[in-house]
Amino acid sequence: DAKLFAAVAKMYADYSVKRDPRRYGGDWGYDSDFSALGAFAGLDLVEHDPALTDEERLAMVKVFQRWSHAVLRAKAQTYSWLVAHNHGTFSALGSTMAGLYFAKYYPEQPDGKWLLDAGKRIFDRQNQSGKVEDDCNGYQWLTWEHVMRYAAVTGDLTVIQNGVGRKMADTAIITMDNNR
Repeated sequence: DAKLFAAVAKMYADYSVKRDPRRYGGDWGYDSDFSALGAFAGLDLVEHDPALTDEERLAMVKVFQRWSHAVLRAKAQTYSWLVAHNHGTFSALGSTMAGLYFAKYYPEQPDGKWLLDAGKRIFDRQNQSGKVEDDCNGYQWLTWEHVMRYAAVTGDLTVIQNGVGRKMADTAIITMDNNR
């Protein structure tokens, strides 16, 4: 429900400003960008819910904007030069969803374009490679799942059209144990 979503956003914002040197991963917590994909999708779902007042909605959006500035921007710059790693693609998916949200509801603000561009930079590189930075089978599939989610969310089908998606599928077939 929208009221609960807004209450959790407020709790998270309150948590982020309580400085605690023991907290691993900074003010927002370690790898908080991992949940950005779902969080921004949820924000978009409750955006027009009549249960929210304009004040609640604005407060919630300000939390998400602070979070995207503090976490997604920093992560996008950290991962902007590598062939994708699952941590980078988690962040890039979050940046993409945040960018779609801000571009849709606040097109006059630069956040939407910047965040969309940040996600695109990471996925443009990964769309050209059938290899990911992760050498662990489990993490490799996270990265490739993110590549496919990005294609579905944005409509950028480069990974399918250029044959890299086929390499991903071939790897799945070659490494599958069909006796289990």
